[in-house]
Amino acid sequence: PGSKAKVEEMKTNFLSSIGNCELILGNENKAIENYQKSLDLWNCSEEFFKDFDEDFQYIKSQNISKEYYQSIKQKLRDYCYNKKGVIKL
Repeated sequence: PGSKAKVEEMKTNFLSSIGNCELILGNENKAIENYQKSLDLWNCSEEFFKDFDEDFQYIKSQNISKEYYQSIKQKLRDYCYNKKGVIKL
């Protein structure tokens, strides 16, 4: 049996993976929606952004440039800033 924390971690990973898939398919808005749902579960933790950076190695071969990926990351940071007023480090 899994703990509630483990289930929440699985949800955040799933939503981030769906975000990555949507991004690869060219659906930026849907990607951002999924990333934001994941961020909500992470409570805008810096850990999300570490994982986000690590995920780039898996999607860069799908014609996603580092610059574009970083622009998505900035939009997500802005989302956290606007939502919380601060980014939890």
